[in-house]
Amino acid sequence: MSIEPGSFPANSVYGGPYQYPSDLPLGEWNMMANGRIFQLDLQSISGLQVQGTISSGDFLNGKWSGTTGPSLLGVLTFVRVTQIKQYFTGYLMHHSERDPLWRIAGTYETKDGSGKGCWYATLPRK
Repeated sequence: MSIEPGSFPANSVYGGPYQYPSDLPLGEWNMMANGRIFQLDLQSISGLQVQGTISSGDFLNGKWSGTTGPSLLGVLTFVRVTQIKQYFTGYLMHHSERDPLWRIAGTYETKDGSGKGCWYATLPRK
């Protein structure tokens, strides 16, 4: 099989078909943001509201927008408050049941845009 540079293979790494999750997996996620390691504990969801904690700072205004379909992902947003407020947006990635981890990836920034970065979190499947 030949793959051109910049293209994706026709088959997934873990075999298909991919699943398109609409439920946010709860639990203690291992999170990395801008080279720092955190624990993001997503505890409950009620409607669109997500309750959780983060190991550094306060977790506020958690929201989940679960969607389904090949081009749509669930979106998690929350605010991390320390001396400043950081606004996080993350996308629950499509998955295969054979992948041992749930994965969320996204970006964060301060309200004035002076601080920006990327973040990534994983949660072992049960």
